[in-house]
Amino acid sequence: MATVKTKQYVKNPLYVNAVRITRKNFEDVASWCEGSIQTESKTHPQNPGAKFIKIDAHNPINTRQTKAYVGDWVLKTDRGFKVYINKAFTESFREAEYPRMDGGFIVIGPECFAQHDGSVLCWKGVNYVPQTADRSVEAQVQAFEEDELDSCASPRTQLDPTVPQ
Repeated sequence: MATVKTKQYVKNPLYVNAVRITRKNFEDVASWCEGSIQTESKTHPQNPGAKFIKIDAHNPINTRQTKAYVGDWVLKTDRGFKVYINKAFTESFREAEYPRMDGGFIVIGPECFAQHDGSVLCWKGVNYVPQTADRSVEAQVQAFEEDELDSCASPRTQLDPTVPQ
């Protein structure tokens, strides 16, 4: 039997900004997504006379995906806006855990935090700071190696000129 070598893959999550439409935020959502508030005809089969936000949705499959009613969700993705009914939204999305603010730090992920100004990043207990661009990488490595050599040598150590270095 042949041996099959597999690799593990993960589907990247889709991060969106989303808001559920209420009577209270209806006009604000319409403004946010640059939609227009319209009213269904009195003879509309599902929503006679209902107000909705007409949205220029990205790649809609049908006209319902361009109409956001109270109770629906409006999502903003990198490609544009989408409309989800509540059931489809709650089955497909969960609130993102990261990034979030916590105690003055930005929590980027498990065991990964950053100062809000970007001055320090801590990952798994190790702090990282932005590198300055005033020296090349080679110059930084050389300075590091010189510091390491200086810290290893004691003042009493004399190099023997007869021993090859």
